[in-house]
Amino acid sequence: MPRTITIESYAEFSARHGGNPVPNRNVFLFPDGAKCSAENRDMREEPPTDPQQLLRFRRLYVATRLEQEVKAFNTFKYDCHERAQAAARCSAAVGPPLDAPAQLRAGKARIDALRAELADLDTRIEPTASQLREQSREEATRERQSALQSLLSDIDAVHI
Repeated sequence: MPRTITIESYAEFSARHGGNPVPNRNVFLFPDGAKCSAENRDMREEPPTDPQQLLRFRRLYVATRLEQEVKAFNTFKYDCHERAQAAARCSAAVGPPLDAPAQLRAGKARIDALRAELADLDTRIEPTASQLREQSREEATRERQSALQSLLSDIDAVHI
């Protein structure tokens, strides 16, 4: 399949792929699965055409956004507590913003939406071969532990 070369600025590329990229290791991920190098934004990749691969990229994007939102939420909440304590100690100190509860509720809503989308993506993504092997190992371990527990219960039931 021939490669298509598109000449566009980073801003145009970003807008075409939904904007709002998130950094993940050494790349910026876009909502639609496109990505570009963090070091050189001219090194860009279009979204994958395979639907399962596209879902995996979307999941990675959502998980990264969720991590960022949780971190920002916790940082803001901590800062509000710190500012409130400082204001209680010193009347000249500025307390937390008056709309802090509303900002925290909005942040919680964003986090809940990202968690719901992540859960939806997890149900739609077909597991890879390595994930299937891991699930099989975990299931075998659970069965083995259950059988061992049952054996120990039978042993403990025998008294003299």
